[in-house]
Amino acid sequence: MTDRLTAKVAIVTGAGTRAGDGIGVGRATATLLAREGARVLLVDLEWENAETTRCALAAEGLDAAVCIADVSKPGDCERLVDTAIEHFGRIDILANCVGISCLGKVTEIDEEAWDRCLDVDLKSMAFTSKFAIPKMAAGGGGSIIHISSIDGIRAGFAPNIPYAAAKGGAIALTRNMAVHQAAREFASTASRRDSSTRRWSARELAPSSASCGVRRGRSASRARRGTWRGPRSFSPATRAAGSAAWYCPSMRGPWHRRRWACMRTCHK
Repeated sequence: MTDRLTAKVAIVTGAGTRAGDGIGVGRATATLLAREGARVLLVDLEWENAETTRCALAAEGLDAAVCIADVSKPGDCERLVDTAIEHFGRIDILANCVGISCLGKVTEIDEEAWDRCLDVDLKSMAFTSKFAIPKMAAGGGGSIIHISSIDGIRAGFAPNIPYAAAKGGAIALTRNMAVHQAAREFASTASRRDSSTRRWSARELAPSSASCGVRRGRSASRARRGTWRGPRSFSPATRAAGSAAWYCPSMRGPWHRRRWACMRTCHK
């Protein structure tokens, strides 16, 4: 590890260990940010899941704290930001990793499932950002990372209308945040795991802002089918959090060669 995030403070939503054998996007992101030197606030709905992540980080001598919150509620979004300030004194990184899935065609969905998926997967990004940005700006700036999905760009293998709508909204949210606030207050990042066979260009995904530069990036890691390579599979998130470069998608290959890529905006 490079210690590129030494003295920085990160909030990671959905940081608890998920059920089953998988490590989960949130825990993997929190682990890598902590290993790069950041102090991390682990946000999750379930105390036991978040505490499992905290104990794993503590075993490595890494600094983390737990905050229990329902990020679908704006009041909890504000409280978790205040908790980070109270506990660590500042906020440099916000990684919105929390997400739930909801299957169904448009003729099969119900209102409750739609609302829950949009609230957790999209609304949470908007309101955690709303309350975090002023704190970041007061501290000199920061980075915001939104985890999206290829389903937000094109239809996937399964019908999942609420999830796809939320992830497409996350990309649009990130683009608008980058254009209208990045040059003054923060850097906004969209990260997604991709299963596309097409190379999406920077022009298609990058916000059109004169203050931002663009260059094609290369995916930093990939997991072959059936192989879990651990938290390092999420290394683009740490580069997005700690550097001033753009990371735009390079997305090719069959679905079982999934890659992580980032789109980042920055100010000079």
